[in-house]
Amino acid sequence: MTNRLTSTPTNPILSRFLSMFELNRQRLLEQLEGVSDAMLDYTPNAQQVETIGTLLDHIAAIDWSWVFEDIDGLEMDYPTWKYAFALRSWSEIEQRTGMGLQFYLDRIADERQKIMNRLRQFSDHDLLHEFSTDDGATTFTLEWLLFHLINHEAVHIGQISLLKRLSQLGQ
Repeated sequence: MTNRLTSTPTNPILSRFLSMFELNRQRLLEQLEGVSDAMLDYTPNAQQVETIGTLLDHIAAIDWSWVFEDIDGLEMDYPTWKYAFALRSWSEIEQRTGMGLQFYLDRIADERQKIMNRLRQFSDHDLLHEFSTDDGATTFTLEWLLFHLINHEAVHIGQISLLKRLSQLGQ
């Protein structure tokens, strides 16, 4: 396994966070090896459990939202991301189906590249800088945001692993 990021003398802490970010992505891509179109769309309950495809959309959307919405103040283009929020209590969007694995791989890769480019603009000195959501309800540091995104993706990698197993069992 090759680590694409290395610590720099000026930003060793941020570099470690970004390395963890990339390690999670490598683990996600390993989970996606051999996933068929049927597995992407599999769910034991379409009204309560996200498909692997929906989870992939969700991972990309949440990364984008925290970095570009909550740090940079950009507005999320809901029509572009609506499938990432299927099954939320406030959403009437059904889960997207019928898309091949390459669609999702391209989407998460494109978004991750944008996010990594943005995060690399920060330094260790920025880790404790406080940001807040537009409504001011949530205040967070860059350090917390990175931890949150790493944890968020890790949790969904576990869900994807379980969905793969269940789909193979025909459950």
